[in-house]
Amino acid sequence: LLRLRPLHFKFLSRNRIERLFHHELYRQATMGAGTQIFNKRYLLDTLKAEFQSSRVHGRPLSVIYYDLDFFKKVNDTYGHSGGDLVLRKIGEMLRSETRAYDCVGRYGGEEFIVLVETNGMPFVEAAAERLRVKLNSLKVRLDDGRDVEFSISMGIAEVHEGESIDSARERADQALYQAKGSGRNRVIVDGSSASGAEGESR
Repeated sequence: LLRLRPLHFKFLSRNRIERLFHHELYRQATMGAGTQIFNKRYLLDTLKAEFQSSRVHGRPLSVIYYDLDFFKKVNDTYGHSGGDLVLRKIGEMLRSETRAYDCVGRYGGEEFIVLVETNGMPFVEAAAERLRVKLNSLKVRLDDGRDVEFSISMGIAEVHEGESIDSARERADQALYQAKGSGRNRVIVDGSSASGAEGESR
C-alpha cells in the first residue's frame, strides 16, 4: 500500500515574483557587504520615510550618531583588514543590541546611525549609554591572536516638531563632534553635558 503525504503548493503571481526580485536587488544594493547592515543610501531613504510616518502618526523619533575613536590608528596598527573586521563586529553588535524596528546603518567610514522610535529622550540616552559600554567591552581578535580594543563616541538629537530630518541629523552630528572634543568615549545629547567615561581619550 503506497500512501502519499499531503502536498501543498504555493502559487505566486508574476507581479509578486517581480516585487520580490526587485526587493532583493534593492536589499543587496543597500546592504554593506562587510558589516551586513544598511548603507548610507538606505539610511537616507529610511530617514525620510520614517520622518514622514512619524509626522502622520505622531511618533517621536531620535537620531543617534556613532563614531569609532581614533579609527585611523586602528587601521595603521592592525591594517585595513583589521579595521574591516572591527567594523563588521560592530555591525553585528548593533544588530543584536537594537530593536528589530530601529533602523541601523553605516553612514560612511567608521560612522553609524541608528534611527530610534523614542519613549522620551532619557530612554534613548540610557539605551545609547548601555550600547557604548557594551562596545567598549568588545574585544576583536585577529588571526594573529592580537586583540583590538576601541571606544565609541555618540551624539543624539530628537526630531523636533516642525523641523526637517536633515536638521535633526545635523544636530546629532554636532553632538557627536562635541563628544569628540570633550574627551571621546561618551554620549552627548544635542549639546547637553556628557555622560559616560570622564576625560578618557583613546
